[in-house]
Amino acid sequence: MPDSDICFTPATEQARMVRDGEISAVELMKAHLDQIGRVNPSVNAIVTLVADEALASAIEADQSRAQGDEFGPLHGLPAGIKDLVATRNIRTTMGSPIFADNVPASDAVIVSRMKSAGAIVIGKTNTPEFGAGSQTFNQVFGATLNPYDTSRTCGGSSGGSGVFNDAADVFENMPLGVQNLCLNRLDRTTAKIPAPCDSAPCKISLEAVSEPSWIFVQRRRNERVRTGLHRELQRDIGNCATHRAGSAH
Repeated sequence: MPDSDICFTPATEQARMVRDGEISAVELMKAHLDQIGRVNPSVNAIVTLVADEALASAIEADQSRAQGDEFGPLHGLPAGIKDLVATRNIRTTMGSPIFADNVPASDAVIVSRMKSAGAIVIGKTNTPEFGAGSQTFNQVFGATLNPYDTSRTCGGSSGGSGVFNDAADVFENMPLGVQNLCLNRLDRTTAKIPAPCDSAPCKISLEAVSEPSWIFVQRRRNERVRTGLHRELQRDIGNCATHRAGSAH
């Protein structure tokens, strides 16, 4: 399978391939990094890329498998984290000049759980300042562009994640498609606006998996921040299920 093709294989299948030894975590990571290098400069979806750290983690994942260690359902899968969510030793700006140099000392709980399940953080995706907006641009990183028409908005607040998931065939007929797992904060518009702008398939899987949490938060809007709930923007319902299985532990 060509490297570019693996980027569009569902996360469930990628996880199986790594688990069964059909592809190594390093090979999977390199394929995703290559695709990011080809497409991201045109759309600015990934604003902080930690390629060296991700490759080092992929090497460790392969060593763990070779030693027969027990591993989780997300083992070796690249994951993007919205730039509102704390990631240890990875710049987390929240799209604001105030936090332009902020490097958290610890992961948010959900990121820690994803890592425990085997996911490898590949970088951070763009967001409006503090996630407050239905477009995706800020003074730190600039705008994320709509992959179908770069003169138009990609929506927000999870525009970086939406474009990262399924950029568009205007770029060498190849979507960015480098992301199996994407973590976003939970609010009214974070994924509902970017998905129809950037990738309609995300919308169906998101609602099918996340609706119970969505209802809970909307009924208790005053407690929304305190719930600490997140919702993921994925390419299909299988990817959502895979992420949920991993991050629940």
